[in-house]
Amino acid sequence: MNAQITDAVHAKGSFIFMQLWALGRTAEHDVLLEKGFDYVSASAIPTKDGAVTPRALTIDEVKGYVQLFGAASHNAVHCAGFDGGS
Repeated sequence: MNAQITDAVHAKGSFIFMQLWALGRTAEHDVLLEKGFDYVSASAIPTKDGAVTPRALTIDEVKGYVQLFGAASHNAVHCAGFDGGS
């Protein structure tokens, strides 16, 4: 992976962290459908009255997300040169 940005930040004597997050119920429902992805969140609660209700993730899916976030954080540090990822 190309680490030019993280290298440039480090060359200036600074640190750089990557913030990782999932949009969950704030994601654009129509965009997800267009791309073939499920509209999911930690629970089946819409963002407001009349909004589309996301499908609640199963416990196994939540565990899968935890693993993916761990892998992404690892890659941010060990592949892209970030000082941390969370």
